[in-house]
Amino acid sequence: MPAKARIIDIGFFIPVVPITLAKPGFHVSSIENLAFYDNALNDIISLVSQSYGIEVFDFNILHDDIGTTKQYDAVILSAILEHLNGTPKYLLNRTRVLGKDNAYHKIAVPNVAAIRKRISLLLKGSPPFPSISAYFHSAYPFTGHNREYTVRDLMYVLKQSGFDIIHLETYNRSATLKRSFTDCLLSIVALIGPISLCEKMLAVARKSL
Repeated sequence: MPAKARIIDIGFFIPVVPITLAKPGFHVSSIENLAFYDNALNDIISLVSQSYGIEVFDFNILHDDIGTTKQYDAVILSAILEHLNGTPKYLLNRTRVLGKDNAYHKIAVPNVAAIRKRISLLLKGSPPFPSISAYFHSAYPFTGHNREYTVRDLMYVLKQSGFDIIHLETYNRSATLKRSFTDCLLSIVALIGPISLCEKMLAVARKSL
């Protein structure tokens, strides 16, 4: 991407990615539905705006008007799709609008078929969903992970939404974040095994023209 490329990150919350991209000089914006957090993000928004020049747009990307300007060189959609309470096609269609015709779209989601989830289901009978207590006692609608994806799932929804995948990779959390020997061992197995065993997936795509 050009040094002064315009990048938009959908979903602000903890703005590690926007800050990382703004530091080398990219023009970074973010979209967040701030009403969801009341006033909890006001201080961090003020900080990133003043210190890094990051502009935060306050609207609901699924329902509010986002225009049709195709103004961004890259669109980031990370850890969002799995939280939706329905089909991802509306959100993916809207992200296409934000990017230029040759824009890169980077989509990251958790892998529901990761090896640790398979083993947990096999040995403990624990499904790859949030705990039933967290789900039962949550507010309505549930804002946790409603639908995680397999590699094939991610490829399918992107193709159906008019994207060509130019790169697809899977990865694990850093080993330094693991809490046990078993976690580290499973990470190693996932890395040397099929790509479908890792915890996370990242696709880089462009619009099908």
